[in-house]
Amino acid sequence: MREKPSRIRLASVLTADLEDTLRVPDPRLLRGLLGAWLAATLALTFAPYWPLRAAPRAFAAFSRLGALDIGLNAILFLPCGALLVLLGRRVSTATAIAAVLSLGIEAAQMYIPPRHPSQLDVLANTLGALAGALAVALVGRRLRAVRSP
Repeated sequence: MREKPSRIRLASVLTADLEDTLRVPDPRLLRGLLGAWLAATLALTFAPYWPLRAAPRAFAAFSRLGALDIGLNAILFLPCGALLVLLGRRVSTATAIAAVLSLGIEAAQMYIPPRHPSQLDVLANTLGALAGALAVALVGRRLRAVRSP
C-alpha cells in the first residue's frame, strides 16, 4: 500500500531538520564554547567552597562514598572531550589534553587551603572527557557527511 503524500512530506521535513541539527557549528563558536567551559570549570574547581558540601541527606550516602563527586567530575569534563573532537582533535589527543588540564587543576588546588587535590578526580575527569570524545567520534561520520562546505 502506498504512503500518503502528506506522510512523505512530513518525513522529509523531519529528516531535513535532523540533518540541520547535525551540522558542525563554526569552529569559532566551538572555540568560544570551549573557552566558556574552561572558565566555568576553573571557577567551579578553584572556588573555596563546593556548593554540594552541605548536600541534603538524600546525597549523604553518595557523597561519603565519593560516587556523587566522581560522577560530577566525569560530567564536568564531558564537554571538553566532545568540543575538542568537534574541533578536529583525535579522541586520544582530546583525552590527553583533558588529562593534562585536570592534572594541572588538581595540582593548583594544593595551594588553595580548603581544596583537596585527588588522583581519583583526575581519573574521573579524564574518563568523562573520553566519554564525551567517544560520543562525538561515534557520530562523527554522520556529522562530516552532513557538514556544510
